[in-house]
Amino acid sequence: MIIKNYRYLLSVFFLTSIASCKAQHMDEKFDWTATISAPKEYPVEVYQGEVAGKSYGQSLSHLGPIAVGWGLVAGTISTDPDAKELPDYLGLTWVSFTDRKAYSGQFQLPKEKILKLFKEGFNNGITKEKETYNTFIVGLAPKGNIVVWIEGSGNQVEIAHFIGIEKKVDSTKLSEEDKHLFTHKYVDYVISDTMIVEPKFQAKIKAEGYAKQEVYTSTYREKFNWAPKIVLPAGYNLTNWSFMLCNGEKEYILSGNNLLEKQSRSIPYLFNVMFIDSENNRYEADIVISQDQSYLSNLQQNGLATYIPVDFEVNEINKIYRAQLKKADITELLININPKDKKLTLDLLQDSLKLPVKQFEYQIKNYGN
Repeated sequence: MIIKNYRYLLSVFFLTSIASCKAQHMDEKFDWTATISAPKEYPVEVYQGEVAGKSYGQSLSHLGPIAVGWGLVAGTISTDPDAKELPDYLGLTWVSFTDRKAYSGQFQLPKEKILKLFKEGFNNGITKEKETYNTFIVGLAPKGNIVVWIEGSGNQVEIAHFIGIEKKVDSTKLSEEDKHLFTHKYVDYVISDTMIVEPKFQAKIKAEGYAKQEVYTSTYREKFNWAPKIVLPAGYNLTNWSFMLCNGEKEYILSGNNLLEKQSRSIPYLFNVMFIDSENNRYEADIVISQDQSYLSNLQQNGLATYIPVDFEVNEINKIYRAQLKKADITELLININPKDKKLTLDLLQDSLKLPVKQFEYQIKNYGN
């Protein structure tokens, strides 16, 4: 009897210790903020919203109309305190202007997954120091779809996907400053304003209609087993490089690593490659998977203009990945750069297949030393 009681007490102590340890880990504090994202042609505005943890909530309300580009942010919100528990709750009500509807929902964020990613972090490509994520990005797409990413120092990864429900808003219960959000006049104003929905996207909508509503939360989230590889001539060395994927994820790569591990990734649309020659002249190559010849000049003027190109949905690279490659087989995207001649090629390699990618634009710049 004494032995049984001892074993019972030991089991209780063991389980209590595990629970206590787990709770302690879950209460670890990090510096984070939160903001909203939306596709270029699908503007939204949050009426009420919050990302919240145990003792802190970050408001997402009244940030105005947003159509900055899928996975991108126009800016972040400074918050106090700097260090706080990670959030486990997302709640919001928003207007989807092209749907002409309001959506709402309350969701549980995957806190253990978030904690694991925050603790793993990554090495900063410039300082080489250990860093971690610091921003929660809530992406709002048509039909009430929500994708949540965490971002930090050029790295971005999806952590959750939710679907809100359509909400009928009683305008009599709204404050005077909020009533305009749910009027036809305001909806028409937002979707026609070229300061919100850029002219090139307005022109595409007028000529071809809107992109399929599921493109951002279904088509672009499809993943394939591939990795990019950078090839430079002898005497040139990588310093750092990065690329952006159509599902809103981003990767920043340390110097000297020209081939990444093959893993599930969505299709890329933008690369930035930094390298030097034997005399320490600095070079930069920008590559966009698009036939939009204005994209890179816009990017040169505004380094934040890294949105998914207006023609990406119909670009040949989507057809190659989906129709000509085997999804589960390992694929390599070979980026061959010739700085001297300012030439660049893209090829997808899988087994004995070599499929050239032709619909892209690039620029190679020499900054000297």
